[in-house]
Amino acid sequence: MFYNWRIYKILLQNQLRWLNRDGEKLRDITYNLYINRSNNTLPFRVQKRCCDFRFLEEKCNEYKK
Repeated sequence: MFYNWRIYKILLQNQLRWLNRDGEKLRDITYNLYINRSNNTLPFRVQKRCCDFRFLEEKCNEYKK
């Protein structure tokens, strides 16, 4: 069991290192995806596999009420 936790800790450290190194690039990509999906300017194949952010935001706001 201790071995599994060490492996998991190493995995998390690697992911954090990657996010710290590439986080800004990832934010730019996700922001562009959000904007393009919200404006329906993505190719249909991409839209099919991408979340409908406006719908999710609407449902989230309904849930908060």
